[in-house]
Amino acid sequence: MKRGDVTVDGDKNTWRFKAKYVPDFAFAASDHYLWDATNVVVDSLTSRRVVVAAAYKRESEDFYEVTEIGKKVIEYLSKELPGVPFPYPEITVFNGSGGMEYPMMVNDGSSSRRSSTVHVAFHEITHTYFPFYMGINERKYGWMDEGWAVMIPFEIQSRLEPSYDPITRIVDRYSNSAGRELDVPVMIPRIVFSGNVYRPSLRGATYQRPSIAYHFLRDFLGEKLFRKALKEFISRWNGKHPIPYDFFFTFNDVAKEDLGRFWKPWFFEPGYPGCQRGCR
Repeated sequence: MKRGDVTVDGDKNTWRFKAKYVPDFAFAASDHYLWDATNVVVDSLTSRRVVVAAAYKRESEDFYEVTEIGKKVIEYLSKELPGVPFPYPEITVFNGSGGMEYPMMVNDGSSSRRSSTVHVAFHEITHTYFPFYMGINERKYGWMDEGWAVMIPFEIQSRLEPSYDPITRIVDRYSNSAGRELDVPVMIPRIVFSGNVYRPSLRGATYQRPSIAYHFLRDFLGEKLFRKALKEFISRWNGKHPIPYDFFFTFNDVAKEDLGRFWKPWFFEPGYPGCQRGCR
């Protein structure tokens, strides 16, 4: 870098990368980005460490904290929920725009609100498990990865940024479409949704309704059983290509009961969350 020949144009500029068990690849280069890095132990039994880094524009002031936020994300995912040691040797948060996930790298835009910075960092890094580690077909069943990426960080997002209430945020957004014509069953494949007119349906069926369903499932099963079932689902299906029924049947198996009474209204029917008699 000091010689100025890393990104210089030339007849040949060859880069070689090697990574195991990754279904996708992304690359970024810059001659002026700042680059922070740290590391964190993700498995107390083996003392395995993961490198956590952030590459960002100097003017992106919120990114000066992103490496530490990323470290907390990895610790939470590895030790609390889902409680599975982070499966890759490193993660880099690249300061681009919007939010998009790749194995070992995420592309996050900058924000003037710390709550947004915390939200997008947790959301995109959580995608490491869903869809990459789990091999989910997100183009067909987006709720199998987006729903988890919304729900799993609920608790830690509020813990890290007390002004942020992600549960209320997602419930409020879903309530705008719940029970209306565009509130369609989650099990309808994502490829059906095309064109702007279906965007509310896509957001509701892919992000909002499934994340709320997972949140209620956690309460429905209880913390201990929910964590056990989620870890078993990850253990059985990482490196494979689970479809929705693999998710349903794994949870049924761990719970030792048919949870169809929960799956049916939340994932298969056009119904919406309601209130039993006596509610206001």
